[in-house]
Amino acid sequence: GERALIATPARGLLVYETNTDAFWYFNGTIWVRIGQFSDDWALAGNTLTGTERLGSNNNQPVRMYTNGLERMRLLGNGQISVNNVAPVVGDVFSAYAGAGYFAVNGYSTGGPGAGVYGYAQNGNSIGVWADHVLANGTGLAAVGEAAGIAQTLVTGSGAAFTGVQMGMASFRNSAANINNEGSAYFLGVGGGVPQYAYVSYRVGNIWYKIIGTGTVSTIVDDPLTGGKATMFAPEAPEILLMDMGQGMLENGQARIDLDPRFTANIRVDEDHALRVMVQVEGPSNGVFVTGKSAQGFDVVELLNGTSNVPFTWSVYANRADELDTGSGELVSANSEARFPPAPAPQALGEPLVRPERTMNGIGELE
Repeated sequence: GERALIATPARGLLVYETNTDAFWYFNGTIWVRIGQFSDDWALAGNTLTGTERLGSNNNQPVRMYTNGLERMRLLGNGQISVNNVAPVVGDVFSAYAGAGYFAVNGYSTGGPGAGVYGYAQNGNSIGVWADHVLANGTGLAAVGEAAGIAQTLVTGSGAAFTGVQMGMASFRNSAANINNEGSAYFLGVGGGVPQYAYVSYRVGNIWYKIIGTGTVSTIVDDPLTGGKATMFAPEAPEILLMDMGQGMLENGQARIDLDPRFTANIRVDEDHALRVMVQVEGPSNGVFVTGKSAQGFDVVELLNGTSNVPFTWSVYANRADELDTGSGELVSANSEARFPPAPAPQALGEPLVRPERTMNGIGELE
């Protein structure tokens, strides 16, 4: 070709070679091809062999522009930043967005899959960190079941979950052979004193629906103030079920048959008595209770009385042990419980301090 005809080419000499149908220039040492088959990165893409690379050979950042503005920067230390020239130290990839924009969106159209996945394997690290810097902000909003709208609190919260049927579901790993296990744990600190509660929790051989400090209560209407008032649930050292009703003394006697649904879930024997309380609502000689069993009891008037008066009654009994319907194995030892030991609060890990994040970036998206 034409290059071979030039014995001593000058540095920078440009030649069109007809047999290769390409321009070549001499860089002072060798001829370099220009165009489709050169070392340049082609606008239409390159056919790679596995040794090519795009980037810098020194510590200077690689910058990408659109519309004359820098949009993304790959720093010499490996950090990647979108819309910010100086990402926070420790961020491998960071994206910054102004009002009305989502900094990062992840989409998954098929299952199983995840729009966003976070993974951590250090004991004091977090798989996904969600943060809001304002006092009334919400750190994380999660929406399920095509609810479409995330409901949050005016005062803010660490997380807010919204769903059509369930706002939040919490599951434990049932395959793990752990004695103390639960599905949820809640902790609040008021005046420096921690208050805590476990939900769906097992301690020893007893399953608890809810166990924690504080008092079980409910909220009712207050006709005196037009607002709301609090009422409290009684507590007991044993696991008890109760029922109540009314009866009628006929010639001084009455038989009360307990609801079979109540009977099926209590334990009554020599060591587990049926506790019965009767209040006569009319003149009589007084009454006593006899013939007690899990199925019911008899009310008899004293002194062989023959009164015909109404009465109300209430019964308490130890809840029967819960057994697995398939294997018959013990699920929860309810009937023997009396002041069982309580779980302590969960040990807290070292607090993770929020890294300082700044929005001193490249500017608003256009």
